[in-house]
Amino acid sequence: MTDSWTDPHVTYRYNAKGRFNWKPSADEAIWRNLTDLIDTKGKRAPQIIAQYEKLDTSDRPMSLVIYGVQTNQANYMRAQRHDLQIPKKLLGNENALRFITEFVAQAERLDRALYKALTLEEIPEESRVQARQRYYAVCEQILWSQFDALAQPGFDYAANLTAAISWQCRTAAECVDWTLEQLTLCGRAMLQLWIISKSAWKRNRGNQEGDEDMKEVDWSSFFQRLDTLPRGERASLKREAGTMLSQADGQAMRVFFQCLPFSIPQWQEERAFAAACLYCLWDTDEKRRQPLEQIFYQLGRDKEMSESTGHRLEMLLDLQWDEDGFMLKSCPD
Repeated sequence: MTDSWTDPHVTYRYNAKGRFNWKPSADEAIWRNLTDLIDTKGKRAPQIIAQYEKLDTSDRPMSLVIYGVQTNQANYMRAQRHDLQIPKKLLGNENALRFITEFVAQAERLDRALYKALTLEEIPEESRVQARQRYYAVCEQILWSQFDALAQPGFDYAANLTAAISWQCRTAAECVDWTLEQLTLCGRAMLQLWIISKSAWKRNRGNQEGDEDMKEVDWSSFFQRLDTLPRGERASLKREAGTMLSQADGQAMRVFFQCLPFSIPQWQEERAFAAACLYCLWDTDEKRRQPLEQIFYQLGRDKEMSESTGHRLEMLLDLQWDEDGFMLKSCPD
């Protein structure tokens, strides 16, 4: 499209090739393009919005009805309509533009991490799509909840952006948890998923101070509490290694729930209990601990490890977590 004429009702985007009108997309919600609508000081927002900003001196929200038509090689596909209400003080607001731009960019980075965390073949594509839809729905709610604050003159950009991105990180982690709750995966797949997820979150959670992966922090605090338990209480968990939480004795249950962070979802309690009991089989000397993936790497290079031991380890990783606890009973052996 040339720059010879500007349609006052159209939102435009610019790149190295020139100017293009904003086309609707079924995969990209309106809120992810909100900066194009409120950038009245630049060239992106429709001219009628800039005119409205100058003519309407009231503080009432601006009501917008947005229409779009999707086509494919000049073939009509479908039409879209969206009704929006935007606080008038957001129009041309530099802080709002910066906040929304960074919020959307971080949301999309975490979406890519979320999708990558669920790329195992054992996870159906439908589950990945549902997880992303769930994640973006919450992100949209978070952004809309910021609108009143964004319109205030004393808006704390840094603090609010840090808090919003932390919500995004928690939401992405919760969507992974929600997806796994619907599935039954073998130990090998769970291990692969944990390694992929850890790497993805670290690369994509942003550079905001205090922005941490809540899942990683919660699990760290869980094992730190286990380390500080008195000898007798650690022994009570050690004795229950290989036992389901529902079949454990009262002392072990009390000690376990005393250490378990509140944010750990209920569906993970059985697995967290198993991890706690197995964890207590070893002493609390942190210098001797190694990441699980490093242990497997060393075992693979250990020439003294028998073939039968390696085969048993492979069989254990291929077992699924079932309600009868068969996999759990196999671990302490």
